[in-house]
Amino acid sequence: MKRKKIFWKVYPYLFFIIIGSLLTVAFLAIDKINSIYLEEISTTLESRAKLIAVQIPKNSVDIHVIDSLAEYLGDLTETRVTIIDVSGKVYGDSEKDPRTMENHGSRPEISEALNGRIGQSIRYSSTVNTKMMYIAIPVSESSHPIYIIRTSYPMTKIQSTIEAFSKDLIIGGISITLLATLLTLLLFRRISNPLRELKNSAERFSKGDFTTKAPIIESEEIGALAETMNQMVGQLEGRIATIMQQRNEREAILSSLAEGVVALDANEKIVSLNRKAIELLELDTTNIIGKSIQEVIRNDKLHNYIEKSVHSSQSIDSELHIEISRDKYLSVYGTHLKDREQNQVGTVIVLNDITKIKKLDIMRRDFIANVSHELRTPITAIRGSVETLLDGALDEKDSALKFTEIISRHSKRLISIVEDLLSLAKFENEDVFRYMNFKNEKIYPIINSAILACEQKSITKNIKIEVHCPEDLSVDCQQEYLEHALINLLDNAIKYTEPDTTVVIDIKEIMGQLQIAITDSGCGIAEQHLPRLFERFYRVDMARSRDMGGTGLGLAIVKHIARIHNGTVIVDSEVGKGSTFSIQIPLIQS
Repeated sequence: MKRKKIFWKVYPYLFFIIIGSLLTVAFLAIDKINSIYLEEISTTLESRAKLIAVQIPKNSVDIHVIDSLAEYLGDLTETRVTIIDVSGKVYGDSEKDPRTMENHGSRPEISEALNGRIGQSIRYSSTVNTKMMYIAIPVSESSHPIYIIRTSYPMTKIQSTIEAFSKDLIIGGISITLLATLLTLLLFRRISNPLRELKNSAERFSKGDFTTKAPIIESEEIGALAETMNQMVGQLEGRIATIMQQRNEREAILSSLAEGVVALDANEKIVSLNRKAIELLELDTTNIIGKSIQEVIRNDKLHNYIEKSVHSSQSIDSELHIEISRDKYLSVYGTHLKDREQNQVGTVIVLNDITKIKKLDIMRRDFIANVSHELRTPITAIRGSVETLLDGALDEKDSALKFTEIISRHSKRLISIVEDLLSLAKFENEDVFRYMNFKNEKIYPIINSAILACEQKSITKNIKIEVHCPEDLSVDCQQEYLEHALINLLDNAIKYTEPDTTVVIDIKEIMGQLQIAITDSGCGIAEQHLPRLFERFYRVDMARSRDMGGTGLGLAIVKHIARIHNGTVIVDSEVGKGSTFSIQIPLIQS
């Protein structure tokens, strides 16, 4: 909750006192002025009525003469004048035609005048449609009233005068209030400015800025407070410097660690964590400290491990496979945080990313399993053939020839696998990238060399190889490697294309890139196989691939050769219609 300033704590009371006082004075003043003004108007109306009375002839009954006289005297005195006989009939009126006016005998001021007294009333007049003050006096002869002279004055004029006076009072009250507010503000500024300076000094101290001391104020109380603050700051400065040095050393150590470190309190809320932990767990760094680990990290495996670490009496070491933006393998070590009295106050979790090691281990196991499987088949066939020959088939010419051909075929397969493994190992070597020397070569001769290498297979299946290539097109490349990749792709195209068909090689330049596309009309590849097609030993149809002499390494070699040339290899295929394998590399290597 925002705290109020001293001014706003005191001023409202002062404001209400001022306003209350002004309202009371204004109310009393208006009431008094209203009374005085009404009394003055009443006296004036009475005087005018008496003056008019002497102007009325007592023995005249001519209504026209009396009405004209009433009109004349009304204009002269700026007062409404009404002349009424004792029966209540109106003989004359300064503003209305008396013939249209009703009998006034029942009017309260007339009733009073008929009784020989001065009548007075304030009421609404239906004749002139406004509120009026009426004064009525009797005109007597031989102590008997013969006429009633009534003078009246609109209350709206009195109210306008009072309203004008009230407006002046309001303006004066507002002026006094504003002046009082200004004076109060100036007074409180003289009090609050020194306190504000001390507050600013305290804020600087809280931020660790001890370069400027709190100003010493002349006031005894505030000056003593400033001196005490300065003494306190001197002591804090030394202590904070020590703490900051220790904290910086600790943070430097944590930041330099290759492991992620997360410290939790007894309620499993995050106390501290280093940059590596944020990176490993892919955390949003906004307001992490103080939040529970369950709120910050949404992973059940990690939650379960932390729960075990918190409640276990011993340190726990484990490996976790978690999924955040990608699969990660973490080596996790948890132990207790203890205070000086060896009481448990929290838990420390140390995270080590072993994803690469784990994936390399998986790749190693898969590679060994695949190589073992690939080598076992030809070795088993060779061994079976040799044992059959040793058991007597060697003496039978036809059998000996058959098993000798099996041994020869599988020996060649063994050699192909070993050669492809050696090639793959060479292309995967990082030193190949570092020391690669590219030369600008014409692409057409390289294509022809690849075609010649596969010519015998294409002739055997009567497959025509069609080439679309500009003869003057050249590219920065390693000729031997690029030719190797093209032979692999062309060999696959011939293998999986039906006899008496055509394989098309299309070479063109696209925005500074050389694209070599080899299209066959074979059986095509289902979409689910495409993402893994360039993995080692991955086959769409294992039996058919082996029957055709494939090692399962050719496309993996193509991918690495394209990578060596800072390029890519992609495949576009449709089942039953064929496939297109495209290598795309820069024409000029940087």
